[in-house]
Amino acid sequence: WAKGITNSADGSATLLPDLAGTMLPDHPLAIFSGPSFADEVFAGLPAALVARQGDASSGSTAVVVVITPTHFVCASCGDSRAVVAGPQRTDGVTALSEDHKPSIPAETARIEAAGGRVVMNRVDDVLAMSRALGDFGLKDEDLDQCLQKVSPEPTMQIVRREATDEAL
Repeated sequence: WAKGITNSADGSATLLPDLAGTMLPDHPLAIFSGPSFADEVFAGLPAALVARQGDASSGSTAVVVVITPTHFVCASCGDSRAVVAGPQRTDGVTALSEDHKPSIPAETARIEAAGGRVVMNRVDDVLAMSRALGDFGLKDEDLDQCLQKVSPEPTMQIVRREATDEAL
């Protein structure tokens, strides 16, 4: 197993390996059974940040890549990015993550269903991404985490590794 963690200003980069490391399945391919691993890690991070820093107002984006012998498994939340580069990849690179912007129709629908609005491509005219960890000022404690205006739910992408991959 190998893990790639993005850097972050709020300390989530140091917490993600701790949370993910305690939750990794015994066998690398078990992660293919569904998004529960990533959902649990990402859902646990906001509370861990608040406990560590005592600040519920900040937030962070995150991207985690688990490298198995045959695949890259990427969980992303927000606008942190992961790519893999190699000569067999189209244009030399394959994106492993996608930006979560409030203007994406499915994101707009979730934001509005949670009582929010998208103004100038921002959630409630404040945040420029529709998924993030923390940002509790934009959350309703009566709603499930994944139904919030700003959701911590990651999207998952699984990409087959190539022998010629050069960089992650």
